[in-house]
Order: sequence, then structure tokens, then C-alpha cells
Amino acid sequence: MRRASIALAVGFAAVLAAPAAHADVRLGFVDLHRAVNEVADGRAAKAKLKKEYDLRQKELDEKQEEVKQMQSELQARGDAMSDEARHKSQQEMDQKVIEVGRLYQTLQKELAEKEKTALQGIFAKMNAIIQTIAQQEGLTMVFEKSDSTLLYALPSLDLTNELIRRYNSQAAKKKND
Repeated sequence: MRRASIALAVGFAAVLAAPAAHADVRLGFVDLHRAVNEVADGRAAKAKLKKEYDLRQKELDEKQEEVKQMQSELQARGDAMSDEARHKSQQEMDQKVIEVGRLYQTLQKELAEKEKTALQGIFAKMNAIIQTIAQQEGLTMVFEKSDSTLLYALPSLDLTNELIRRYNSQAAKKKND
């Protein structure tokens, strides 16, 4: 995303530097994060991901609870245990902590991949709609609000509502066909 921001900035600077093109520059921006959260497909994808996350979080919570129980048992019975037994229990608990850490990392990676896959199709459809809007409105460039480090823009340049409207309209048409 950082490279995209730099490329957009360089492209924007090149357009502004060209004297003949300067007068014809028309810009717009969209907030893709907001758009994904507001279109029906995005809400459905997010709900599915949340359900998956909740299931995986429950699994992780159970493993963490096991570690807490092991720790409590070790603290409660530690003084009565032999050094060898206490050492063995500590090693088992340490191993369990490592397993929980690995599970957490694995779950984070899996969920990030699932989110990327789920949203990839939505972003592709949105990109096509953005291109159509830009061509119809005669826009030179369209920025993504959060990824392009857009610090300020006139609200009239925001195409997000139109993107959401057209996306939902296309989705409804396909559903009815």
C-alpha cells in the first residue's frame, strides 16, 4: 500500500507539473473501507469472517484457560512437589504457552488470508465501478482516502456514496436475474 501511495503522489505531481494538463485536472476520492462496510456483499463477508473469528477465538481462549489452570495448579501444589516434579510441570506449562503462541499466530495468518480472499472480489467490482464513474465524470485521478494519505479534500470530490449506490444496484440486478 505504501508503494501505491508513493506512485499516486508521483503521478499527481506529474499531472500538476504539466502546464497544458493543469487546467484539465479533475480529481475524486473514495473511502473503500467505508464502502466495503456499507455494501451488502461487504457486510455479508464481514459477518462470515466475524463468525469464523469467534469460533477460532473460542478455541484460543480454551487453550489459554488450560495454561491458566496449569499455572494455578503449579502455584498451589508447587511447594509440596519435588524439584523434579515441579520442573517437569513448569516445562509442560512452558510448552503449552509456546503452543498457544503458535496457535495465535496461525489463526491470525489464516484469518488475514480469508479476509483478503473474501474482499478481493468486492474490491475488483468496486474498481470497475470507480473506473466507470471516473470516465463518466471526466476525472483525471481517483484516490483512495486512507491508503493515499489524503489529508484533505473537498467533500464534493468524495465518490464513496455513488460507489456504494452503484455497487448495491448492480448486486440487486444480478440477484433479480
